Amino acid sequence: GQVAKFGRDAWNVPNTCQVCFSREGAVVMCDGCSCQVHPACYGIEHDVVVPAPAASVGITTRRGAHVRTGFRCHPCLMETVDSSRVCLLCPEPGGALKRTRDGRWAHVACLTFCP
Repeated sequence: GQVAKFGRDAWNVPNTCQVCFSREGAVVMCDGCSCQVHPACYGIEHDVVVPAPAASVGITTRRGAHVRTGFRCHPCLMETVDSSRVCLLCPEPGGALKRTRDGRWAHVACLTFCP
C-alpha cells in the first residue's frame, strides 16, 4: 500500500492515517481538529463512533466521500488549548495525540516508533 512521509508533512495529506501513515482503508476524521486516523490505529471502538448528520466531514472512504461520525480525538475531547498540543517526543504540534501518564501529549506514532 501507499505510505506517506512521517511527521507534519503526513498530517496534511488527505485520507492518510496520522498513526501508521497509510492511505489504505477508511480514515476517521476528528470533528474538532480534523486529525485523521484509522479507527484500529487510534484505538477507537466501533461503537464509540456515533453517526451524526451526513452534511459534514468524518469518515473518509477510499474514494474520498465524507460522512460525519461524531469522533473527537483525545485532545479535542478534553478541550485542550491548541498551543499545549505538542508531542513530548518529537516535539511537533498537532496530529494524532494521546495523553501520557504524566499529563503531557505524545503522538501515537511517536509512542509506537520511538524507543
